[in-house]
Amino acid sequence: MSSLQEIHNQHARYTDSMVHAFETHLHEIVAKAQANVLGQLQKQLSITDGVIDQTPANYRTLRKLNQMFLDAMDQAGYQRLVTAFVGEFPGQLPYLNEILELLSDQVQGGLPIANLSADPVLQTFQLSAADALNAVVEGVAGSVMQRSMLSVGGLQFGELAQTLAEKLAVSVPRAVTLADSSMTMFYRTANDRAFQVIEAGAPKQELKYKLSGPLDKLTRPWCEDMLARTKDHGLTRDEFNSYPNGQIPNPFISCGGWNCRHAPILDVTSFELAAREPAAAVQQAA
Repeated sequence: MSSLQEIHNQHARYTDSMVHAFETHLHEIVAKAQANVLGQLQKQLSITDGVIDQTPANYRTLRKLNQMFLDAMDQAGYQRLVTAFVGEFPGQLPYLNEILELLSDQVQGGLPIANLSADPVLQTFQLSAADALNAVVEGVAGSVMQRSMLSVGGLQFGELAQTLAEKLAVSVPRAVTLADSSMTMFYRTANDRAFQVIEAGAPKQELKYKLSGPLDKLTRPWCEDMLARTKDHGLTRDEFNSYPNGQIPNPFISCGGWNCRHAPILDVTSFELAAREPAAAVQQAA
């Protein structure tokens, strides 16, 4: 069986490859959509000496710019990309199962292992992640339309094209950051769901957890502090959540925030203590 560090490394390679593929395809889709929209605008707008005329017809065209861009992104394959990307989220579950099996081997009698393959919470999370990624594109389309509507009558077509390019350039890293964070949040949500099953099997005591993951030059201060804080003794869920990361609520699931590479894992010592409680109570009663 692989070590904890080896599992982390394998999981990191998987997520990195998925996010890199998403980013690569997104660049291609954005370029196609941009060319499509500019081509439509050149045909539909009346332009004099490079300046967009202040006419009702031009206003009507620019009012449609939002939907025009969304349609162009869809035609270029953005929706298919988002659907395929969030569909890869469950590919992380085998790595979580390996960690759970590794922990289970350290506990007498083993740990209860949850079947998360059809978990409705995780399925809903995937749908929410897809909606959030679509919202990034909708926000870009809206900001471009707003800028063009306020400037028509003095706006050069070249400036409109530059505005579109600038907004799209910003949208790619935003979408990639969201994609990366959504994938890791799915994993930590699955992690949380699995540990809820384990907690249900030890109701007499709050279990404790240690932060697990890499410690390198990319490790942010919150994660570095929590790795050190939980190295020898774990923290309960409530204790984890008492250390805000300054970015996303519920640190037990969000950990260090955007793009965090860490997740809590069970401190098996606390489970063993919890598992002994019923026997100790019987012995005391006798």
